[in-house]
Amino acid sequence: MSSLYNRISEQTERLGITGKDLGNLLGLRKSPLTDWKNQKSSPTLAQLMKLCEIFAVSADYLLYGKTDALSEEQQELIDTYGNLDRRGQHKVHAVIYAEMDRIMANTIIKKGGHANHAFLTYQTSPSSSAYSQTTPHAKIHIAND
Repeated sequence: MSSLYNRISEQTERLGITGKDLGNLLGLRKSPLTDWKNQKSSPTLAQLMKLCEIFAVSADYLLYGKTDALSEEQQELIDTYGNLDRRGQHKVHAVIYAEMDRIMANTIIKKGGHANHAFLTYQTSPSSSAYSQTTPHAKIHIAND
């Protein structure tokens, strides 16, 4: 079973930082890793919070090794989305909203003994001069059958 120290050590290696670098990031004069490894001390709550921020991991992962890791495909989508400009991100949103409409249009909600179809519509108001400032607004429509 991997320990807290092992997970911290793995993360420093992943980022390519030394124990001294980690100490500096935590506001310490020296590397805390040796003391943590030998269990002479443990990270404080404030240090744990900072470690989660530095490593971009959850406290659950750091403390217990629990992960809700994304698949490679999910991570690739997130990375690709992050590389898009505002217009590209807006187009991705439009596709996602259209798919949500499609899925929701096929969902039947039972209400008052009548079958109702619920679906979402997203309205955008792109202007020619400020395309990146458009904001989708969701509305739920329920139509009686």
